[in-house]
Parts: sequence; structure tokens; C-alpha cells
Amino acid sequence: MNTLALLLAASISAPNVDTIREVLAIGPVVRGGRVPFPIDPIQKTIVDGTWIVPKDGDSIDLGDGKKATWQKAVAGDDGRFSGQGFSGGYAYAAYEAAADGFAILRAPGSGTVYVNGVPRAGDPYGYGYLRLPIELKKGKNDLLFATSRGGLQVEIETFIQPIELSLEDATLPDAIVGEDQPLWASLTLHNALPMRLGKVVVRCSIEGQKAIETPQPAVTPMTRFKTRFAIPGKFDKPGEQEVKVELLVDDRTVDVKTFKLAAKEATDLHKRTFISDIDGSVQYYAVLPAKPAEPLGKPPALILSLHGASVEAPSQAAAYGQKSWCLIVCPTNRRPYGFDWEDWGRMDAMEALADAQKRYRYDPQAVYLTGHSMGGHGTWHLGVTFPDKFAAIGPSAGWSSFFSYAGGNWNEEAGDIERMFQRAQNPSRTLDLVGNLNGQAVYVLHGDADDNVPVSEARTMVKALEATHKDFLVHEEPKAGHWWDNSDEPGAACVDWPAMFDLFARRKLPSIKEVRKVQFATANVANSNACHWARIEQQEKWGEISRIDLTVDPLTRKFKGTTTNVAVLALRLRDVVAPGDAVTVELDGKTVTSDKLAENMLWLAKSADGWKIVNGISGKSPLRSGPFKHAFGRKAILVYGTTGTDEENLWSYATARFQAETWGYRANGSFEVVSDKEFDINGTQGRSVILYGNADSNAIWSTLLKGVPINARRGEFGFNRESFKGDDLAFAFAVPRPGLGQPLIGCIGGTGMKGMRLVTRAPFFLSGVAFPDLAVWRTSVLERGFEGVEAAGYFGSDWSVEKGDWAIKK
Repeated sequence: MNTLALLLAASISAPNVDTIREVLAIGPVVRGGRVPFPIDPIQKTIVDGTWIVPKDGDSIDLGDGKKATWQKAVAGDDGRFSGQGFSGGYAYAAYEAAADGFAILRAPGSGTVYVNGVPRAGDPYGYGYLRLPIELKKGKNDLLFATSRGGLQVEIETFIQPIELSLEDATLPDAIVGEDQPLWASLTLHNALPMRLGKVVVRCSIEGQKAIETPQPAVTPMTRFKTRFAIPGKFDKPGEQEVKVELLVDDRTVDVKTFKLAAKEATDLHKRTFISDIDGSVQYYAVLPAKPAEPLGKPPALILSLHGASVEAPSQAAAYGQKSWCLIVCPTNRRPYGFDWEDWGRMDAMEALADAQKRYRYDPQAVYLTGHSMGGHGTWHLGVTFPDKFAAIGPSAGWSSFFSYAGGNWNEEAGDIERMFQRAQNPSRTLDLVGNLNGQAVYVLHGDADDNVPVSEARTMVKALEATHKDFLVHEEPKAGHWWDNSDEPGAACVDWPAMFDLFARRKLPSIKEVRKVQFATANVANSNACHWARIEQQEKWGEISRIDLTVDPLTRKFKGTTTNVAVLALRLRDVVAPGDAVTVELDGKTVTSDKLAENMLWLAKSADGWKIVNGISGKSPLRSGPFKHAFGRKAILVYGTTGTDEENLWSYATARFQAETWGYRANGSFEVVSDKEFDINGTQGRSVILYGNADSNAIWSTLLKGVPINARRGEFGFNRESFKGDDLAFAFAVPRPGLGQPLIGCIGGTGMKGMRLVTRAPFFLSGVAFPDLAVWRTSVLERGFEGVEAAGYFGSDWSVEKGDWAIKK
């Protein structure tokens, strides 16, 4: 019998669920909101290594003469703790285990969980399906929960199956009658064994169709992982079909699950799944197809509709009455809360739109954008980010930005270091980009008695539009709250508003050849760099807002205009100028003429004496640039170190696992986690890599970062002729990965255990929080915020340190 079989046989036990009914709680103690460095005295003790188990009545100093006290709390009859102490605070519980072993922890309401000092992902939104395999030691086990939203429930389950597929949190498609192609789906795999699962396969079968086997990446010990597998996809009639899924490990079947798959007619509301380019995971969107009374003579319009917080995509689609002239596509934002339609939520919306545009017949000049509440904010955000993608937008009950509504922080008197972080936040500053909407029609819809998103949010945006916009309408529904429906017509009036859809029906996207003027601004070319025939390829100051105001005269073959914070500009000539003689470009008062017509693109780079024609670009580009969050893309692999001390190695693995679990929770996806010894450099070309540790503790650090002038070791972090000493430094930076494609290397680590513990909970996956290309900070950030940051900034356009833009603590 092999090792896996022995472990499986030894691990079988009777299922049991223990509900924790008494804890010590303290709070609120965390301050700051959506910031990179919240003030957190409890986390400070964890990072410093001075944390001790609290006793009832123990107090901590919060500053300004304020204290907080640990107090006993008892769960209600439903097993749930509630109250002020469970919002922005902590809760501690001791759990007695009869023997060493494993269990499943379920803790809705937790933000982060420390199990015997090891960080694990939390369930802040209380979904309930986050079940974490944990290791228990005989006797007392310490459980410390960071709480966030006012409640907590804790259950520990002795698990009958050490390896299982869970039907909770499934990502499943609907089948479409008459189509014949595999469908992608995802179930969660729990590995509650202290061993890495190497050869993992998911076999999926439906009666009468050939089974499909889908290999999985290796799964690390004691964690959860969302699988990706194909389902046979041929269905001849509507109804439900049973699907059998088998989990094979080392050619041994370790679990079998079945579920019902719905087959629907093409005209019914349905779900589609696709493979995301971000992380290779299975994502879905809902579609309400057009249902004309008779076949349309032209393709239907396409409306992208973004859901509000806590809403699933099918519910968003069901809020509309089915239309004869348009189909409605509802992406997910990766989760019901997800990323507020920014960061990876924005990318999910555009991936879903692109997938729908491949699958469905639609009119490319009739694409529109709308959404409600959080989705209303997403409508503003995507509208200003992609102004040439939508003919009109219709935000309903939408908030403007994190800085006006959702707990974001913007300091108008920020110092040099904090401004580096603010530059990374600039894409969230909707009002600074509102001029991008001038080429779209806008319908602003809001209830004037909205007690969730105040109507002042809409009025702020309307005031900004009034300055330059010529094509917008506003409707404030009298006495209406956040969600309202005062019509007997199909669909909820607050989203399916007839006047808004009438505006959509009367607006069209121009073809590129019809566009004579481009006014466009962007804060990050990696998010959005193009508008019609003009593209901003590089910025002079990365992260600051760049602007172009250009016109073209196709007959005289002349482009003319102004730029702000643009280092390299590209013009798509073929789309607006017929083949022929040279093209003249006048930029910022300087004129340059091409000696011949480029086949498609004309590239221009700014120099000290004006602009010059260049042959493309090198270095940073829209396909590969910072800031740091962009390292978590291109199917990133998380690589933990094994060449440090035992404590460093345990930290490295635990942090990689913690961040993979957190990503899975917030993004409904999966990152592959491997050790530095297992990592295949050649076999992973084109994929981004996240390295944990430093040059002393991660075996591939020096290999992958060869030539990068950054010294990250025990006791020291050095770059740009600066050296920072101590064991309490945390850092995060992103640089290009050599080789094929456009991947990045993201480095997360510290100069000692204090710095390493500090970086573990950096909020990289929290929308509204941003990090520049590089940042170095000390544990004092947990007491003094940005005052504890030593350095931050951006690499130059050539990715060099020397030409970078840096702020160093004086």
C-alpha cells in the first residue's frame, strides 16, 4: 500500500462538528479603512512576536488616551457571536483536541484566522462555504480571528474524507440545447492531508457521452483548491441531466460527486462559463438573450449589466424583462462582492464581454453599459476607463469612487511617499477621468430617498458632467430608495428603466474611420491605454494621469493635438488614413513627418526637443508594467522558499498558501502554489511568478532576479544606492520576468521574521488599495501608517532603478 493509501485509511473517522460558543473578544481596534497600512495594535504584537493569549479583562492601549478590553462573549442560539466587538476587532478561542490530526475550520465573519499562529484565509462576507483544512495538536489549540463586519461563527469539523470534492461554491454552466462542445466547470478540492497531491485528475461523465479527464496542478498540503474540468456538452432537449465527477489521485479514485446540470433553450436566461486569462480559472456570466417576435433583420444590441454588492449574476439578469432588440450580459466581478468592479473585477467584466462577443450575434455599434449600486459604480468606472467600448452608459444608484463612499482614503496633504501610493490609486479617481465620457451618452438614474447610496453621489457626477458633456440625461425617482420597482411591466424599474433603454436604442458607437477627434485620459496604461485610433504606450511619470487631445484630417493626412504626461504615443494609421503619401503629426507645437506610410502603426516618442518617430517600444508597456498588483496575473505561480531557516520556510509556505486561499475566496479562482525546488523555470515560460522570502531563503530568487539591482537579504534591503537595515523590513516589488510573453515577477518578503510576518497580511487583494512598483516598510506602519514606510516608487520606462521615480524617507 502506498503512502497516500495508508494516510487515507488511517484518517477515516466519524464526522463530528464542534461549535465554539464562548470566546474573548476585543474591538474595534483596527483603524484606517481601505488603506495599505491600517493601524492595528493586535497585529503589531503578532508581527513583533510578543503576542500572548489574552485573559478576560486584559486591556490594550489604542492611543489618544483610549483603551480596549478583552471581554468574554457567548454565542446566540444559532451559534453566532455579534456586537461591536466583532467589527474591526479580534476574537480568541481555545480548542481542545484529543489527539494530533486534521479538521475542517468554518468561520463565517472572520477576516483572517490564526491557527496556532499560522495565518489562514477568512470569510468576512459570511458566505459559509469557506472550509479550511487545519492541523490540530493534542491538547489546547489557539484560534485568533480578525473580525470585520459585526459577527462571527466558528465550527470545527472532524472530517470523514481527507480528500474530497465539495459541491459548495461550485461554478457551473448551463448547457444550451443543440450545441456540441465541452463545458467548463469548477468544484472545490479539499486536501486535509499533510502531503502534496501530485497526480490529480478530474474525470467527468454523463450517461451516453464519452467521459472527459482533466489533469489538475499539484495541490499543496492542508488547503483548498478550485479545480477546472470539462463536462461533455451535447444536449438534445431541455431539462436536467445528472453529471458524475470523480476525483483521481495517483490513479486512485478518492471521491465521487454528482450534480444536476440544466440544459436550456438558447432563448432562455442561462449561464456561460469561460477560462480566465488572469489565473486560468473557470468564471461565468449570465445572459438574457434577445427574444424577438420575428427574426431581426440585423443583429441585436448588447448590454453589459453589472450587479450590486451581494448579488449573483443570474439574479442581475432576472431583474430585466426580456427584450426583442437586445441581449443582456451580466458578468460576476469574480464574486458577489469581489473587487467593486475595479482591479480584477474590471478585468472580469471585460473578459465576460469579450467571451459573449465571440459567442453571440450582436451589433458592434450597439454596445451599452449599465449597473446598479456597486454595479452603478462599476458603470462609472468602466465607462471612464474604456470610453470607446460603449455607445452609452446608464449608472443606477451608483457611487462615484472609494474616496466619496466606500471607505477609501485620500489625503490632500500627503507627503512624497504617500503620494507614490496615491499614484497607484489614480485609476479609481472617477472624477479626474470623467472627461472620457464626452464621447458617450449618459443616463444617470437614482432614487432621491436612497438610504444606501445617497443621491449626492449621482449629483456629484452630474455636476462634473455639466462642465463639458453635451449628451446626458438625469432622473431622480421621487421618494424612491435604493431598490425600487413602481411599474407593472416585466423587470425592476430601478435597473430596467424604459427611458434609459430608449436612450440606448438611439445611440451608436462610431466606426474608427468616423472618429475625427480623440480626447482621452488614463492613469495606468496597463488598465486602459487606447481610444479609437490613438494609444498611450508609455508615461513620463508612471501612475500620474496622462491625457491626449488629438484631431485627424484624413484628406490632408495630418494629425494635430496636445499631450500631457505621455512619453510614447501610437497612431493606428490604417483605420483613419488611406494608403498614400507621408503623414504629418503636430504634437505640442512640434511637427514631425513620416518618410513613408507605416503599414498600420506610427510610433512617436517624446524627446528633449519634441517628438520623433520610433520603431515601436521596449521596456514598460501596456502589456507589462506595474504597479505591484499586476504581478498577480498571467496565470501567476506562487513560489515559496525552502532554503531559509525552519521558521522562514514555515512562514514562506504559510504565506503563499494564505494568499492563494484569500485569492480563492475573493476572486473565485486558484493560484498554483509550489516550492522553489519544484518550480520549473522552462516549463512555466510566459507565466508570472510570485516569489516569497528573500535571496537567502528562496532558492530561485537569484536566478529569476539575475541582473535586477535590488538586494533583499536577511537584515538588509538595498536599491538605488540606498540601504535599509534591520529585521523588521517588509517589501513588495514587481519586475519583468525574462523570456517569452509579458509576465512579471512579484517579490513579497522581509529582511527578518518581523518583516516577513508584517508583509503576510498586506491587503494586495483589497479593492481601493494600491501599491506602487516597489515599496519598503517597517513594522511601525501598524502604529503610524505611512510614517513607517522607508521607500516607494516606480521603475523607469526601461525598468531601471536609475531612471525610476522614488520617494525615500528622510
